[in-house]
Amino acid sequence: MKTAWLFEPFHINNSLVKIIYSSLKPLCKSPSELQVLKLTTGTESELLTAYDVPAEERFSEYPKKLIQKIFKKNDIKIEASNVIVVNKNTFSTSTAVKEVLAIAKKNKTSLLTLMTKNKSSLNQLFVGSFAEELLLQSPIDLLVFNPSNKIDHKIKKIIYACDLSGNYLADLKKAIYYCKQYGAELVVFHQSQYFSTAAVFEKTALINEAKNKQLAEKILAQLKLNKIKGQVIIGTKLRTTYEYILSEAKKHKADLIIARTKESRLGAFVGGSVVRQLVRLSHIPILILRG
Repeated sequence: MKTAWLFEPFHINNSLVKIIYSSLKPLCKSPSELQVLKLTTGTESELLTAYDVPAEERFSEYPKKLIQKIFKKNDIKIEASNVIVVNKNTFSTSTAVKEVLAIAKKNKTSLLTLMTKNKSSLNQLFVGSFAEELLLQSPIDLLVFNPSNKIDHKIKKIIYACDLSGNYLADLKKAIYYCKQYGAELVVFHQSQYFSTAAVFEKTALINEAKNKQLAEKILAQLKLNKIKGQVIIGTKLRTTYEYILSEAKKHKADLIIARTKESRLGAFVGGSVVRQLVRLSHIPILILRG
């Protein structure tokens, strides 16, 4: 799987760099499939004020050397030829994201990996960061880490948040694929509609229960066919979806959450989708299905 690691060499968390690298290695059949990409925009204060570096190197060779230095410090072996720095002079986050996506398309990249930055609760109400813009624009799957991620071992268990509004079987196949690459177990979680126990809802609730049973049987059959150890959890509690997913992930000691997003700018402005909340609040990585 061709993977592009969108790398930010400033204010780096070395322990998280190691976690990300160990999470990417099982996905790449050969070292050449993992490319490290740094996009410079000519606006980075750390580069603009690097007065001891020749001006012609500040947005090209200099950040590349910084990245290689970080990798050496963390004993990460990635060839220099796989560390790519591209300069695109722009003040626009949207333009920067489009440039990254154009490079990814040209290289036939299947997965983009990045680390988000912590934000205050006020800033979370607005769209504008590179990560959030990428979430809106990317047609490519995203593996997202945030500074609070706490996994310190290999990915052993994955929870896939199953959304029946789309082609969930195609997404399930992707989740199974990642389980095979990691040698991980799979927990498939689906939040069913909540129904009151009142008599007026009894018939609808029974129909919904039957559908959930059929869903679980179909998913379990796929897991058995692919020799994946796992289980299906149907959530019936009246809870906010992202809180429910995070709760189940913690309960089952998952190391990775897989979920699909259908982002829109209107949804982002109103308050954000389930996946956006997961990205902000999860203590484990999120694999966002987009392709």
